Amino acid sequence: MIKSKLKPVIEGTIEAVAFGGRGILKHDGKVFFVEGGLPGDRVRVQVTKEKKTFGEGYVTTLLEPSEIRTPSPCIYSDQCGGCQWLEAPKAHQDNWKQEFITSALKRIAKVDHSLETFFSSPDALHYRNRVSLKGIYTKSYLKVGYYRQRSHELIAIKTCKIAENPINQCLEQVNRLDLPPTEKDYSFDLDLQVLFDGRIMAFLKMESSSPKKVQANILRALEKIPSLSTISSRLTESPQLHLYDEQFGLQYFTYQGQFQQVNRKANHILRETIATYVAELKPRLIVDLFCGSGNLSLHLAHDGCEVIGIESNPRSIVTAKHNVRHNKLTNLDYLCLSSEDFLKDYASRSAKPDLVMIDPPRRGLEESISDLVAMEAKAILYVSCDPNTLARDIGVLQSHGYEIQKGIGFDFFPNTYHVESLVVLKKP
Repeated sequence: MIKSKLKPVIEGTIEAVAFGGRGILKHDGKVFFVEGGLPGDRVRVQVTKEKKTFGEGYVTTLLEPSEIRTPSPCIYSDQCGGCQWLEAPKAHQDNWKQEFITSALKRIAKVDHSLETFFSSPDALHYRNRVSLKGIYTKSYLKVGYYRQRSHELIAIKTCKIAENPINQCLEQVNRLDLPPTEKDYSFDLDLQVLFDGRIMAFLKMESSSPKKVQANILRALEKIPSLSTISSRLTESPQLHLYDEQFGLQYFTYQGQFQQVNRKANHILRETIATYVAELKPRLIVDLFCGSGNLSLHLAHDGCEVIGIESNPRSIVTAKHNVRHNKLTNLDYLCLSSEDFLKDYASRSAKPDLVMIDPPRRGLEESISDLVAMEAKAILYVSCDPNTLARDIGVLQSHGYEIQKGIGFDFFPNTYHVESLVVLKKP
């Protein structure tokens, strides 16, 4: 019988944090990325992976806490895998996030550029207007919550410190629901989003093997919660739309299951920042790639710019076109096709955009960046949720003559490592 080699346990002091939220610990000439450690913590670490130049692990014992470590406001923070930094002061979190952006630009794009501004989230707690919960229908009640760190074990919760208050009020009621008894446990996902009027939109997703009767039992139970204005378990091509935000005298609608920024106040700051730059540039034609339902461009058309929005999700385009009609905008058009396909076709057109806005998925532009260069836009406004893919793409754009004019950071997700950035590039 071959015995598996036990992974070692090491001790040391966390020196810094890396993008991804893990602490950096150096031991015997090797860098270890450690889950659960803050700079200054002296810790005992269970190693889970070890390569030639680096390793990974998690804190098993906090031998001596860092001077910056503060008590967590959440009773689940030692179990739940949702937030990495609830015990870190907000000012330190903001500094780390700025460093994630600037160090990625320096390391990958080979550019030493300090951020002009970093916008901290107006709220450190209770900022999320949407949560995606895991759940189990067991016996005659529902358990909802998040997965335990490093596992798929459900940690049932009664409140979430980063969720808006209407969600927590709803959670309290979900935990009190009575359902018909079941002999078998059934798993489900429950998405809760706060609408503009404070009511909640719920989306239930169950495994395909779950009996329809089980799903019906859960839906009937959820209907007893007064704050749930809409409850659905399937998406349609023509979704029911709901008002979720207002800004610039415009109303923004969404549907169940659609991606939207979860920090409403931080999203307002991002829109305002974009509006300020666009006012300085005075573009006649803006192309908004990966536009979703028009989150970042609807207000630009309102300010008199001609905008073309591109999005591959047909439901998002339905929502975007509704936003245009509802707000009586006439100089904006949203098209349903992938941004990658649009870029390939657009390069041959004679009309060159004054500004291209891009807010791609975490992977960035990848191969499509050459088609973006071929558009010959005067300026590019790049919004990103991943400093590393942002820096990779900026490195390519710089090699084709674009220069960074501004770099701005935004904290949309306090108490986690996630960070948003906006970089403005122009050709001289």
